[in-house]
Amino acid sequence: LGAWCAGAMLLQTVTDWLPTLSRGLVTVQGIGVATVYLLLNRYNAKNRKRITEARNALSKKDGSLFELPAYRTDGAQCQNPFENSTWYLTGYERLKLSVLAVTIFPIRVFGVVSTVLTACLVAALFLRLGCQRAARAAIRLGCRVMLFWFGFIWIKVRGKMQTGVGVLISNHCSLLDGFIWAAFCGPRILAEESNFRHPVMQVAAKALGIVTFDRSGQESRRKARELMAAAAREAVQGEAPPILVFPAGTTTNLRCLITFKDGAFAPGLPVQPAILQYRFRHCDPTWVFAGPGTPMLLFKMLCQVTNCVDIEYLPMFKPSEEEQSDPGLFARNVRVEVGRAMGVPLTEHAVEDFHFAYAATKSQMPAEVGVVGFSALKEAFSANTQQVKQQLTVFKEMDRDGTGRVNFEEFKDAFGRAFHVPSAAQTEFLRQFFLQLTGGQPTLDFRRFLIGLALVGGNEAPNSDAPGTSASPGSPTSPSQRRDSAAPLDFDALADRYKAQMYVQLAFAAFATNADDRIFWQEFEELWTWIHPADVQDGGGVSGDVKTKSVSASAREAFESIGGAGVQEVTFDQFSRYADMDPGWVQRLRQAFFMRVSTQLST
Repeated sequence: LGAWCAGAMLLQTVTDWLPTLSRGLVTVQGIGVATVYLLLNRYNAKNRKRITEARNALSKKDGSLFELPAYRTDGAQCQNPFENSTWYLTGYERLKLSVLAVTIFPIRVFGVVSTVLTACLVAALFLRLGCQRAARAAIRLGCRVMLFWFGFIWIKVRGKMQTGVGVLISNHCSLLDGFIWAAFCGPRILAEESNFRHPVMQVAAKALGIVTFDRSGQESRRKARELMAAAAREAVQGEAPPILVFPAGTTTNLRCLITFKDGAFAPGLPVQPAILQYRFRHCDPTWVFAGPGTPMLLFKMLCQVTNCVDIEYLPMFKPSEEEQSDPGLFARNVRVEVGRAMGVPLTEHAVEDFHFAYAATKSQMPAEVGVVGFSALKEAFSANTQQVKQQLTVFKEMDRDGTGRVNFEEFKDAFGRAFHVPSAAQTEFLRQFFLQLTGGQPTLDFRRFLIGLALVGGNEAPNSDAPGTSASPGSPTSPSQRRDSAAPLDFDALADRYKAQMYVQLAFAAFATNADDRIFWQEFEELWTWIHPADVQDGGGVSGDVKTKSVSASAREAFESIGGAGVQEVTFDQFSRYADMDPGWVQRLRQAFFMRVSTQLST
């Protein structure tokens, strides 16, 4: 009876206090909603400038003759694959996040943490008992429960995993991609060793049979390829699950597909492409450079009522003999199939663009400055990452205000610092060259700087119809003779001819210090030194005086071949005619011009 009375009194007390507790909880939640809303407003204000920079730092599609063909014909090349489309929070999204942050967010955080710890503890126990398959099942179940806490209630799967597959190829866009694949097909994962140093991650790696590697050096990368090839062969033979590879090498948004690295295709074994299609309206889950940071992105995803993703397995891709011998071709053909299934364009961007973006931020410039479409530059100029990073330093010196774009005054100032203060006529030419380089836009971005000035050589073979590219040095022909004998020129050939003429005039203006229409012997000798730096830097065992005479003699010989014996000056017409006769002269002039600019601005 006493216990019954005590219980009744406690129930009465709780009943009496319940309205007060409810009002207190509502008050605390109301304060929480207001606080979160104010913080999100500050987040928008803080990132508004950064968002504007991200969208303005990239080039617009235009008709610049200096543009690479891929960028002249496809507007998709000018977009940023590393930009989150819902970076800026709308008023509706701020209000929704504020309410859900004090209601379902704490519950979901508790659910995620408890699920991860429980799954890892159970898996660790099974591993200790030697039950690898049970540990693997525990981790896979834990991944699916964690996705549930993130709002992925239903995940639609189309197609199925096929047997005899060595590598599972997937697009990569979100923090949760690996968890999704672990939950639904349990592949082996090839991942960098540094990602699995935490004890919890180490348990997951052992349970799932993750293949880890260190890519800090060339030898380490070679061993990683060998590990991948061995794991793929085991999968084809049915001894292990297929290995999961994200061949893009980094996360991107869902609006395009960047180039694939060929490492996963080097073994020449069958692969199965598969895609993750995230469907969203207010919360883009892509984890990219120009977007919310990791904490903010996780917060947004946990505060969505539901999140949606579809998994689609594409047919197995068996390489032909040609593709087996050429991993690059194999990778390109698979990318075409993945892009077609996703319904997005293929671009010339690569994982190196992400590295350049990071380098740009280290140089106090917008990250998007580094998004240059590296694959296209590599194909056109045989460029490497070290070259591009070096030229980023030069571009930074030209970009005095740090906007990531160079205006004409900054361009003219860089010319003056490298050579001399341009005359009025030279300034007008520089303006025309600048507008051609930018396609009529008022500013120059880093990619066009690379294409138009910095990168010379590689596969940029001189066009046989362009000035400076006659059939042989010993049989020069005039432009009119070539026009009469050559086949009709297409647009690219005409563009190459026009660009070559502008490069000749640019180099002439740079080294013509004392007059607009002629170069004197002393000026040409300096130009020759920049065209042939190896002759000056590498004496080849010859004394300095003898080497100087040799350089001067070769410069004098070239100077007299342009203007005639005993001349002390050459006009622009003579200079241009020589460029028209000598193969590669335009390219060497362009190299000399930029080498001087690079040296002067980077010192």
